[in-house]
Amino acid sequence: MSRFFCYNSGTTKNNETGSGGELLSGAEGVEFERTSFFPLFIDMQDKKVLVTGGGRVAERRIEKLLPFGVDITVISPKVTEYIESE
Repeated sequence: MSRFFCYNSGTTKNNETGSGGELLSGAEGVEFERTSFFPLFIDMQDKKVLVTGGGRVAERRIEKLLPFGVDITVISPKVTEYIESE
Protein backbone atom coordinates (compact mmCIF):
# COMPACT_ATOMS: atom_id res chain seq x y z
CA MET A 1 0.00 0.00 0.00
CA SER A 2 1.35 3.46 -0.91
CA ARG A 3 1.28 6.37 1.53
CA PHE A 4 1.44 10.03 0.61
CA PHE A 5 1.41 13.21 2.67
CA CYS A 6 -1.16 15.79 1.72
CA TYR A 7 -2.17 19.16 3.10
CA ASN A 8 -5.70 19.45 4.36
CA SER A 9 -7.02 22.52 6.14
CA GLY A 10 -8.91 20.37 8.64
CA THR A 11 -12.01 19.67 6.59
CA THR A 12 -12.53 16.48 4.62
CA LYS A 13 -14.63 16.21 1.48
CA ASN A 14 -17.77 15.58 3.52
CA ASN A 15 -17.05 18.54 5.86
CA GLU A 16 -16.05 16.45 8.86
CA THR A 17 -13.48 18.33 10.90
CA GLY A 18 -10.29 16.44 11.65
CA SER A 19 -6.95 17.01 13.31
CA GLY A 20 -3.40 16.52 12.05
CA GLY A 21 -2.05 13.03 11.53
CA GLU A 22 -5.28 11.39 10.40
CA LEU A 23 -5.31 9.08 7.41
CA LEU A 24 -7.54 10.09 4.52
CA SER A 25 -8.76 7.59 1.96
CA GLY A 26 -7.62 8.07 -1.61
CA ALA A 27 -7.66 5.80 -4.64
CA GLU A 28 -7.94 2.10 -3.95
CA GLY A 29 -4.92 0.95 -1.92
CA VAL A 30 -3.63 4.49 -1.27
CA GLU A 31 -3.76 6.35 2.04
CA PHE A 32 -3.11 10.06 2.52
CA GLU A 33 -1.80 11.28 5.85
CA ARG A 34 -3.04 14.72 6.87
CA THR A 35 -0.19 16.96 8.00
CA SER A 36 0.15 20.49 9.27
CA PHE A 37 2.65 21.42 6.54
CA PHE A 38 1.65 24.00 3.96
CA PRO A 39 3.32 23.49 0.58
CA LEU A 40 4.76 26.78 -0.61
CA PHE A 41 6.83 27.45 -3.73
CA ILE A 42 8.61 30.81 -3.93
CA ASP A 43 11.19 32.22 -6.31
CA MET A 44 13.94 32.85 -3.74
CA GLN A 45 16.45 34.50 -6.10
CA ASP A 46 17.78 37.72 -4.47
CA LYS A 47 15.35 37.46 -1.52
CA LYS A 48 16.52 38.57 1.93
CA VAL A 49 16.40 35.76 4.50
CA LEU A 50 16.91 36.13 8.25
CA VAL A 51 18.28 33.12 10.13
CA THR A 52 18.23 33.36 13.93
CA GLY A 53 20.76 31.19 15.69
CA GLY A 54 24.16 30.05 14.57
CA GLY A 55 24.26 26.37 15.45
CA ARG A 56 23.97 23.17 13.46
CA VAL A 57 20.27 23.65 12.66
CA ALA A 58 20.94 27.13 11.26
CA GLU A 59 23.88 25.68 9.33
CA ARG A 60 21.66 23.08 7.67
CA ARG A 61 19.08 25.70 6.75
CA ILE A 62 21.73 27.96 5.29
CA GLU A 63 23.19 25.07 3.27
CA LYS A 64 19.72 24.41 1.81
CA LEU A 65 19.07 28.09 1.01
CA LEU A 66 22.41 29.07 -0.57
CA PRO A 67 21.85 27.33 -3.94
CA PHE A 68 18.75 29.49 -4.45
CA GLY A 69 20.67 32.78 -4.57
CA VAL A 70 19.33 34.31 -1.37
CA ASP A 71 20.84 37.14 0.67
CA ILE A 72 21.18 35.61 4.17
CA THR A 73 21.58 37.54 7.42
CA VAL A 74 22.42 35.54 10.56
CA ILE A 75 21.69 36.85 14.04
CA SER A 76 23.46 34.89 16.77
CA PRO A 77 26.00 35.50 19.53
CA LYS A 78 27.99 32.48 18.26
CA VAL A 79 28.14 30.76 14.87
CA THR A 80 29.67 27.54 13.55
CA GLU A 81 32.86 27.68 11.50
CA TYR A 82 30.86 26.88 8.36
CA ILE A 83 28.50 29.83 8.87
CA GLU A 84 31.40 32.15 9.62
CA SER A 85 33.16 31.09 6.40
CA GLU A 86 30.08 31.75 4.27
